[in-house]
Amino acid sequence: MWEDRERDGFWVRSSGALSLFYLPPFVLLFLSSAGRPLWGEEAAWWLLRSMRAEHQVAYRGRCLVITWENGESEAILLREFQAADGRRRIEYLSPDRFQGQIIIDDGRQRWQYCPAGSWPWERVSLDPKRVEARWRLLRQNYELSSLSQPAKVAGRETVVITAKPKAQGKGWCKMWLDRERFLPLQVERYQPDGRIASLTLFQDIEFDPRLPDRLFRQETDTPPLSAAAISSQPVSLSALRRAFGPDLPFPERLPLGYIFDSARLRHQPPAYQVHLRYTDGLSQVSLFVTRPARTTARLRPSDKAQRLLVQGKPVWMETNHHFCILTWRLGEVEESIVGDLTPEAMQDLVAALLPSEVRPAGVGNNRSHWFLRLAVLAVVLLLLLRALRRRCPCFCLWSQAL
Repeated sequence: MWEDRERDGFWVRSSGALSLFYLPPFVLLFLSSAGRPLWGEEAAWWLLRSMRAEHQVAYRGRCLVITWENGESEAILLREFQAADGRRRIEYLSPDRFQGQIIIDDGRQRWQYCPAGSWPWERVSLDPKRVEARWRLLRQNYELSSLSQPAKVAGRETVVITAKPKAQGKGWCKMWLDRERFLPLQVERYQPDGRIASLTLFQDIEFDPRLPDRLFRQETDTPPLSAAAISSQPVSLSALRRAFGPDLPFPERLPLGYIFDSARLRHQPPAYQVHLRYTDGLSQVSLFVTRPARTTARLRPSDKAQRLLVQGKPVWMETNHHFCILTWRLGEVEESIVGDLTPEAMQDLVAALLPSEVRPAGVGNNRSHWFLRLAVLAVVLLLLLRALRRRCPCFCLWSQAL
């Protein structure tokens, strides 16, 4: 199951900057054609209109993604295609270790095909019907502003927009948005301490191209799906709570303005993994709840993991690029949360997920179970002694002598 989590984390790490292009807030703030700043009711109307249009603009182009970590950078070149109905295809062109990877989004599911992988990796697409809710959430959690100076990206006029969080511990971003088509042509993401985390830049882009349907069909020459991938399915919070009971917390809200967005269940008895996503309108955090096939397996963090105590419970923390990963154990279940927040902010999220009294999932309180077992054993022993006294005279003489 850790491999599955690493597979999901691989997408986050390899395209952390690119992930901004999949969030509705990419098309958030714009200026009118006359160059007036759009605020108040007029700005809200344009924001909502632009976020809806994000799923309806057809284009193709080459996109460069650069990420920074510890003073070193890595560049990834992509080719993107999007149809007017929201279908999308992304091809990795370079470097060599990413070359050949393909992402296909049909508007409902997103599949990532890796040449070295044993099966396609699936995740949920963004729901265009939830644009208004995401728009309200982003305005609630971020301060939005626009810069007056004009700029050109890929030969097109853009508007520069910044989104800075109201809560501490989060990163912020700056977006260069196409004045006419409302798409982000350049995005810079910054870590909470102000250091740049990633840059996403369209080198060239063409709107309204003629795109054949074959570009958006699932690949047919990939290996067959494993049983774990076949059983992966979306699931609601209410269904998770009914299935797992009160022993595992599945909250609807987390600190710092995050609310539940979606969840998927991957089940291969007796093991399972639940992947929950929470969003604040712009950024996302992922929560993984995993029960391994061997319930006696010990939690084995990587050598780089640092042991912490959160509310008196041991938690292991490690960083990968600008993402922070915290892992802990609740009985037979292992939980991990991944996000691009500061370690202190991530610990606040973990504290909200830890129950006041840790109990193994589906088992209940260990102490009460031991008391019950001891009581049953005592009753059995008393009944056995009574039977022996009645049927064995030697035992009666021996017990009286004692």
